[in-house]
Amino acid sequence: MSEARRRRLASRRGAALIGLALTGLAWTTSGIAAPHLVSVPAAIGADEAAQLATDLADLLSSRTGETFAVANHDNALDYLDELQNGRFALVFEGPHVLGALARRGLLEPVAEFMHPLSFVVVVSTAQNGIYQLADLAGKPLCGGTIPDLFAMSLLATIDNPTREPVIVPAGDARHRVRRLLGGRCRAATLQTDRYLAMDQADGADDLRVIYKSREMPGFGAGVSVDLPPSLRQGIAGVLLSAEGRDATRALAVALFGTDAPLAGGRAGRFAALAPLMDPYLAPRSE
Repeated sequence: MSEARRRRLASRRGAALIGLALTGLAWTTSGIAAPHLVSVPAAIGADEAAQLATDLADLLSSRTGETFAVANHDNALDYLDELQNGRFALVFEGPHVLGALARRGLLEPVAEFMHPLSFVVVVSTAQNGIYQLADLAGKPLCGGTIPDLFAMSLLATIDNPTREPVIVPAGDARHRVRRLLGGRCRAATLQTDRYLAMDQADGADDLRVIYKSREMPGFGAGVSVDLPPSLRQGIAGVLLSAEGRDATRALAVALFGTDAPLAGGRAGRFAALAPLMDPYLAPRSE
């Protein structure tokens, strides 16, 4: 990580801590305890996040006796800072993010959606001259927003800055395909299952796969280590209960395109992917 990025992270972290302190003061002076925040991936918009996680927040509140609410995310950089600043009590994220936060001693993974992930890189069938990853050097590739697992994994696979594509954040799978076929990108990353489920109306017949990734762990959930152990255990118990699985079913569908049950998660499952986040998070405290 460059020194300039370290200074920027430190500055943003300080500003975020001041904001958190002021927010906490406001709650304290009103006589109401600040709620514990439930965070879903920042790529999910605020309105959709509320629809996907409000039932779970309500369930956690009723089962633990504490107050939970759904967090809002303004932008990717603020989101990364807030992950490190401990703003969220419960975080749903990709295995790379959960692994990186666990390695930094900030979060304890407690659950994983039982749906392994892989992705493909596709190009237009009308596109000539792109047959392998090396052919994408310097070309725009439609991917997800930071901290997108597929884009980060792709860059790590290429492992050569001179051969990397330029990642263009482009929303969901259908949006990426539209931009690709419209000439805005030369390639796109798609979750394998979503690609296989595409039909002709989505543009499936106009796509050609040039790369398929290995299989990786699915998204999961982690709880802040700043919470009391009894509350951490209570949150994990709710998530893994029948009611918790029901309350997270819609989130699973949003993440994978299909239902996927939650099961107990272990930090070791995510550890191998943790280094993908090193360019985006502050270094570990040794």
